[in-house]
Amino acid sequence: MGATTIMNYDLDMIQNDFTQVVPSEIGIKEPFKQEGNVLYIPPHTYLRNELQYRAAKHGFESGSAKKYAKNFLKFSKMQIPKRQRDIAKPIFGILDGERSVSDSILRFAGRRGWETGQPLGKDVAGKIALWASNVSVKRLRKTEKVLERYF
Repeated sequence: MGATTIMNYDLDMIQNDFTQVVPSEIGIKEPFKQEGNVLYIPPHTYLRNELQYRAAKHGFESGSAKKYAKNFLKFSKMQIPKRQRDIAKPIFGILDGERSVSDSILRFAGRRGWETGQPLGKDVAGKIALWASNVSVKRLRKTEKVLERYF
């Protein structure tokens, strides 16, 4: 629900304000920089070939992944009315805890004996899957409670 809320308000602003979204070098150096009705974002090739890899492998230890997430969430927070921000609070909280989902997965795997650079065995992969599904159930329950305030 948090991701849906963020995307809804971001896209609504882009459409209603006739914002031009420009993939560029500026978007790499200053992701989600806005000048008038122009919003600078990194090019898709940079996101796919570099940032996604760094984020998955290193989490927020990758300064560029953390910067991208921080700028995106800062931009998004401005789009969502205050009364509805608690729906996206778990996502905004990622930066408060200084830990991305990748960071959590990497930490969990490390506690189960996996070492960076080594293949991920089926045993650890299975434990990650079970852990992630338990986390998802807990988040769904929290989301239900938040949504009860609106409906």
